[in-house]
Amino acid sequence: MLSIPKLKLDRMATSLIYCVVEGKSDKVFITHIASLLGKTLTKNNFYDSKGYDSKYIEHAFPFIDEKLKTGFKPVIFADADSNFQGRLKDITDQLAEFNLTGTPVYLFPNHNSNGELEDLIFSTVPAPHNNILTCFDNYNNCITGYTKADNKSKLYAYSQATNQLTRENTTDFKSNTFWNLTQANLPSLYAFLQNYL
Repeated sequence: MLSIPKLKLDRMATSLIYCVVEGKSDKVFITHIASLLGKTLTKNNFYDSKGYDSKYIEHAFPFIDEKLKTGFKPVIFADADSNFQGRLKDITDQLAEFNLTGTPVYLFPNHNSNGELEDLIFSTVPAPHNNILTCFDNYNNCITGYTKADNKSKLYAYSQATNQLTRENTTDFKSNTFWNLTQANLPSLYAFLQNYL
């Protein structure tokens, strides 16, 4: 298992990493993982594309171009969704259209499997609290014929049930009681971030 060092907040360094992400949850989670690695990220370190589409890189290009001109190389985060290889190829092709070949890319949940950020987050829920996630899955199974709640709703419900919501209605990942950030599929994210933080 990955051992996360205890870091003093007053010794944290501001990071010069710049990230293109799909949304607010990505920003919050990446910011927290960076803090575990001793780096401070702010909203200025992110470009929020507000979801993924065929123009993901085009939307972010002004942000990417600005950072490149100041000597920084942004990194791209996105969900693999149902086709890891297909999403990776799509992003790579989009980057090539803007002469950005070689830009680092990381696909959630673990840069290897299909899925999304929330799948990675759920994998960090300690066993004693998995029953909350099971209850939510049972709820979804009960509403056959209706619109099922997605993983974002599931994360919100878990965060609310465990009092892990901030005043901004985002998830607070600081509690070791409700998040085990040393799960087996997290080291790939740490390793990726350490290359650029």
